[in-house]
Amino acid sequence: MKRNKILASVSTVALALGALATFGGNHVDAATKSITPALPYRYKTDTAYFLDKSTSAHYKGVWNSATNAWKKNGFAWKAAANHSKTTLSSYSDNSASGLNVAGYDKVQYNKTTGKIISSEVRLNRAAFKKYGYNTAERTNVAEHELGHALGLDHNLKGSVSVMNPANRYYSIQGCDVKGMKKIYSTVASFDSVSDNAGDIVTVVNYTPAVKSAVTAVKTSYNAKTKSLTITGKAKGASKVATFLFEPLLRHQVDACG
Repeated sequence: MKRNKILASVSTVALALGALATFGGNHVDAATKSITPALPYRYKTDTAYFLDKSTSAHYKGVWNSATNAWKKNGFAWKAAANHSKTTLSSYSDNSASGLNVAGYDKVQYNKTTGKIISSEVRLNRAAFKKYGYNTAERTNVAEHELGHALGLDHNLKGSVSVMNPANRYYSIQGCDVKGMKKIYSTVASFDSVSDNAGDIVTVVNYTPAVKSAVTAVKTSYNAKTKSLTITGKAKGASKVATFLFEPLLRHQVDACG
């Protein structure tokens, strides 16, 4: 009787483990385009400045990690001192519709030349908190939005790509680097073309929030070691790491006894 109560309680805990999962392998539901597609806009070269308007150390760290990840892969994001046409920040929208969005990039560009006029890149703190995004997953979303900012479109649904349309679990992949390098294989010529008001268009690229999903949860209790092993499958990965809940188990035995 005690054991049934313990397992029922811990099974409930197991269903909330998505944010703690260790994701490995490349288990996906669809193919991945070998070269991530491009959007109709870009910077002049593979170097662009940004202004981080974050007010918290945590999100400054997220943006720093994301820009450095792109820098290591060939696109040189550089921090501006006080002004840039590309701004990075976060916001909090916990409305029913707002929680559907993990982040977005709002871009103004010249439809004739593809020249970026301005770019507002933002992350939704409320969605991250609601759905248990850890720091690495927040950084993945930041890398995704920066990918849009530099001119990358989405890869396929379910793809192993930072530009997966609903990315939470993937950082920059080889297909994304190839897509970025294809865009910036040449230097754009924008200087000779004026930015007429009629040529300026605005687009917003949204990244939907992804709820963590742990399924096929199994538990195994070792009476000798008084430890409980929980395993299962997670969306976007081949397996969930093994967790031992000996302190929790003891607490539950005392509570049920």
